[in-house]
Amino acid sequence: MCLESERHALLQFKQGLVDESSALDSWKSEKDCCKWRGIACNNQTGHVITLDLSYSYYHSIKRRGEISPSLLELRYLNYLDLSYNDFGGMIIPKFIGSLSQLKELKLADANFSGPIPPQLGNLSNCTLLIFTITKLRIAFFRELYRIMMVDLGNNNLSGKIPTWIDQSLKNLVILRLRSNEFNGIIPFSLCSLAAIHVLDLSHNSISGGLPHCFNNITSLPTNTGVGEMWNLCGKE
Repeated sequence: MCLESERHALLQFKQGLVDESSALDSWKSEKDCCKWRGIACNNQTGHVITLDLSYSYYHSIKRRGEISPSLLELRYLNYLDLSYNDFGGMIIPKFIGSLSQLKELKLADANFSGPIPPQLGNLSNCTLLIFTITKLRIAFFRELYRIMMVDLGNNNLSGKIPTWIDQSLKNLVILRLRSNEFNGIIPFSLCSLAAIHVLDLSHNSISGGLPHCFNNITSLPTNTGVGEMWNLCGKE
């Protein structure tokens, strides 16, 4: 059974949403919230550890509305996925950075805009962060040195591969920049990614080969032909 305080927090969160698809009909006060759609709890403690409201999960009408700070009551939340909803261009709430137990945060294509709050850098346990940044500013990445995976695919990003990808992301294992409009050569700043295991630059207009610094990284091939379309470079 879920805890009463956490059930109440989820009901407050639901009140801020417009759920025309009725996907959250199972969210009722008289029921065990651990059995609600998109919710998972720890079997021993009853604490909510998963909140998955991604549009793709329900294959229905996108939810709209606001994100209630009542989520802060979910102190043991490990996984939060609000992808493919429509939050009307709102800024990502700063309080998400206070969900200290988060290990995965997914906000892809959820219609956020404005600066990404540096408070997300407080997510010391978070190893996976996925969002669409078409309307977001990305200068915050130096705050996220703990992150192990960054996915910026399908964002209509153009120009050179950004040089802020450097040693400040020293723990980065997976970097996906696929399906954008990047051009030019691969910058030597990527050489600072000592932990990189997967580098996905597919479906861009990248020219040249891998920098020589990758010769000692056995998980990345070094024999990719100059000028060919980049597919997944690395192993998963």
